[in-house]
Amino acid sequence: SSSECFLIKTQKSRKEVLKELKDKEYFGENYSSGMGGVLEIFDKNTEIEDFEWFTDCCEEEVKHIPFEFLPKDYLAIHIDEGYKDLINFIKTEYEYVENIFNDPSPVFDEIFKNYYKKEEEKILKQIGETDDKKVVSLWPRYEKIQEKLNFIKNEN
Repeated sequence: SSSECFLIKTQKSRKEVLKELKDKEYFGENYSSGMGGVLEIFDKNTEIEDFEWFTDCCEEEVKHIPFEFLPKDYLAIHIDEGYKDLINFIKTEYEYVENIFNDPSPVFDEIFKNYYKKEEEKILKQIGETDDKKVVSLWPRYEKIQEKLNFIKNEN
């Protein structure tokens, strides 16, 4: 791939970080590769329609929140690998955690797994406490959670 995706920890909002990076985008060693200059920032609420680069697992062409599992003080930055100075800025100016495209990416994997395990526990509790009609309505979410857990298990 000609892009990177970095996990950072910050108290700044997604919009604040995006503005900071956009302000620096045209200075230093920054060029567009095959990704066409992509610079996207995701928090736990960022909704998107097309997200094939993240995972082939269970993603339909509908709006969804790909990083719903991120804790509130984490951001994911998807960036063209040609933005060398911006990447250096990300690694030095923010609390850089890891490149989630690297294998392994232990912090990212742990956050992902913990979130979906908790979601699984919540939904199983709901399923155990309700009638069959409600179980039918909860089942699609349960299946999606299982797909996510199987995805991370297969990655490791």
